Amino acid sequence: IPFLVQRIYLKTSIYRITSGGMQGAVGRAFAYFFDPNLGICSFAPLVLIVFLAMVLFSVVKKHYQTLTWFFSLVGTVVAVSFMPHINCGMLYCARYVAWIYPIIPIFLTTVGYEMLPQMWGRMLCYGLMVISCMFFLYWNHGVKLYHFNNCAEWLLNYVPNLYNPLNSTFYCRVFHVDGGYSYTEPAYHKNKKTDEITKLIYRADPGVEDLILDDVTGDKDSLQYLEREIERQGEDGKFHYINLPVWGKYEIYERNLAQKENLTERNILLDKSDFCLDRKNGKQKKRFKINVKNNTVYKVELQLAEGFDFRAVDDLIVDFRRKSDMNPHLRVNAFLAKGRYDYTFYFKTEMSESPTFEITAKIVLQTEFDRMISERIKKFRVTEMQKK
Repeated sequence: IPFLVQRIYLKTSIYRITSGGMQGAVGRAFAYFFDPNLGICSFAPLVLIVFLAMVLFSVVKKHYQTLTWFFSLVGTVVAVSFMPHINCGMLYCARYVAWIYPIIPIFLTTVGYEMLPQMWGRMLCYGLMVISCMFFLYWNHGVKLYHFNNCAEWLLNYVPNLYNPLNSTFYCRVFHVDGGYSYTEPAYHKNKKTDEITKLIYRADPGVEDLILDDVTGDKDSLQYLEREIERQGEDGKFHYINLPVWGKYEIYERNLAQKENLTERNILLDKSDFCLDRKNGKQKKRFKINVKNNTVYKVELQLAEGFDFRAVDDLIVDFRRKSDMNPHLRVNAFLAKGRYDYTFYFKTEMSESPTFEITAKIVLQTEFDRMISERIKKFRVTEMQKK
């Protein structure tokens, strides 16, 4: 109805059925229902199951008026699925899901309520649905934009074969970008604690096998398994997933920049313990000066104090800036993983000069209104790398 009203009165509409909209519409429709990262299942999976069960039960009992609710929901989902942009920034779920979802609780509290004749049955059923929604809302709260939520992370780590998101959604969440529709290169989801690859996506084009094998490292059996899986799909030009759960016997890791370019340590530019207490006043020193070279790889190592309580949405950030710059010239960051206290970054400089930078390291607590702290960083080292 909103689309028709806009067309009639304004003679225009953002709702256009184009080739881009038609392509993948079915996949997007299923994602709005069942994707644990952006669909109804991200916060109300039990509610959706009960709704579908009641619709099926009504059809069996020949109460066909229930189909009006079902097709109202499905028809609206199909309509918004013609809009290609599904991977925008979102909290808990896609905005279209938030608009459509009220159809379900309205049905459950009217028509569905009468389908449970016993009061204890109603209390048990609706009580479990409320508790399940509260659990998933709490579990997934605080997740940053363009990232997998905690439910999706758990699935990708332990049972990745059960969660095959849209290709663009995987790229969006792995690369942390809006959209993710144009990517075709291999991409890897990694366990935040161990950096072990648990799921990878690739398009089966000529040469992709060599590209992936150059990107990753692991023991002989693991690499042979990966090679067999790629060869099994052939070169059909389609996207494919390969699953490597953390409990499996295969362990594969993405090569870091030093491994890819065959580098070794050359010179330690900064090495501070307890984040360098200033000897004059005993206060913590937060900024350090280093000279960097053009077209050079640097390694940054940080160690956090053990026992520090943080959430997976909190950032560990290292900024490089010239003294006159308002914004950092370069920023490297990682999202903290529960129980992990050692982090290593690699970056390569690309500049026309060899300036002096002020380098800072900090933890940004997203759960405390982006409060920045540094006192929990116990080790801070910057090393210049060179060819072996």
